[in-house]
Amino acid sequence: MRTETRGPRSGMPARQLLVAGLTMMLLVAAGSPLWAGQVGPQADKPWRDAEEAARQLSDAQVRLLDARDALVQAEERLVELEEAQLGVDEERFVVASELQATRELARDLAIEAYMSGGTITDALYVLDATTATDFAYRTTILTESADAVARSTDHFVRLRSQASEDALTLADEIDGMDRVFELAREEIAKAELALVDAEWVMSIAEIHRAADELMTRWNRTEPTEEQWDSLRFCESGRNYAINTGNGFYGAYQFNLITWVDMGGTGLPSDAPPEEQDARARYLYGLRGSGFDVGGPWPLCGRFLPRN
Repeated sequence: MRTETRGPRSGMPARQLLVAGLTMMLLVAAGSPLWAGQVGPQADKPWRDAEEAARQLSDAQVRLLDARDALVQAEERLVELEEAQLGVDEERFVVASELQATRELARDLAIEAYMSGGTITDALYVLDATTATDFAYRTTILTESADAVARSTDHFVRLRSQASEDALTLADEIDGMDRVFELAREEIAKAELALVDAEWVMSIAEIHRAADELMTRWNRTEPTEEQWDSLRFCESGRNYAINTGNGFYGAYQFNLITWVDMGGTGLPSDAPPEEQDARARYLYGLRGSGFDVGGPWPLCGRFLPRN
């Protein structure tokens, strides 16, 4: 890009212009590196739609928050599972202890009955009963107690079996939490990248929105994509990364003063294509093409609208 800060290039002798043009074409043909392998902006981004860019930015922010919330929920779930596992283990211990006590009681009764030469109920009540009525009463109580012991034993067995199944289920879910955490962290990483990309698109869309305002204020005619492409080819051979050391950089051949004036930082040739396009459009909205009047593109500006 040629500006009044450097002086119009139209005063160059025709021979020097021809040599300069051929030199640039040879440099491009020799394989001057394009910025990050790109020859232009990604077409699937709302570079010129600030409203849509803002919506996508909001979606990216929500996605990141959701991803972080999912990780927190996974961490909370793991704590719940570990606490539940401890509870199951304690329950199994209590049930096993009670069951063991029941079994020991049954064994003692069996031994006592065997040594007395009779059944369990005979052994108990022959030793203590003093009358027939007392014996009958105690026999009834013992029968019901024996049934209760049997029911309790069945209950303990079922409870212990259930506790074992729960422990197995919990262990499986806890083992699976590693994958849950891995997926949650992957989603956070992707969401963070998406947010950075959305913020970048939004920043470019803001430049284009400012350029729109300038176009309206100065009644500029919007160049077509073909016209911009012709300008880039004329200026740099469409090479966004070109830096030949002549003080002009990138696809639009910004000089540093103009680049900074348009809000850029660093070297224009180091900026992504989207940023170079946006700042070139902003410059056009501000100053026009400058063709043949010492403006931004005094020579190649002929490919852009004059007003």
